[in-house]
Amino acid sequence: TGRSNLTLEEALEAETSARQKLEKFPAVLEKPTLLLAHHSQKNLDWMATTLTNQYKSHCAAGEIVTVLLGDEKKTGKIMECVTTLDTEDGDMYCYKIMLLGTGQQLSHIPHRKLERKLQMPSKELIKMFIREHTNKASNMFNVKKEMLIKYNIPHKFATITSVLKTPSKTGSAKKKNGPKMINSTPSSKSKNKAVTKSTPIKP
Repeated sequence: TGRSNLTLEEALEAETSARQKLEKFPAVLEKPTLLLAHHSQKNLDWMATTLTNQYKSHCAAGEIVTVLLGDEKKTGKIMECVTTLDTEDGDMYCYKIMLLGTGQQLSHIPHRKLERKLQMPSKELIKMFIREHTNKASNMFNVKKEMLIKYNIPHKFATITSVLKTPSKTGSAKKKNGPKMINSTPSSKSKNKAVTKSTPIKP
């Protein structure tokens, strides 16, 4: 619970309260949170602030969103986030999305065309989640074995690319006026205009 000098009764109450709060932590944010925490030597405040800023500015893989398609609104699932510098309106994030119900897949959907349903966790809840699922040794956070296995977390330092689940080689985005089918084949000229960008988080 992060608290000390508690009586047994107080400790049990605090543990129950913490468990109830942790149940509200969004499942789609569990892996990216642990990816950043694993092998990090940053403190909890830094990680919570960094993750909060990232989660507010972009959608996570697996997140359910409302997609604005002209005059229509469709419910979809984020499949992938692509960071690009080649946009007309400066929107750096585009997404590959699967529409629920039909299974239709769209690509190059800009962030501004999405309405989010996800309830953002507070910084305190992020810190609580990290404390619950990591051990700290030699001033370094290490994700517990069961979570390493559950999410197939590699034994290496995290980067913004891995946290956002943004592909650095296969996820190219190009300038578009609207969404397109993901299985369409862009021209070689269009491919050359796309630029992916990832900024490492120093552990």
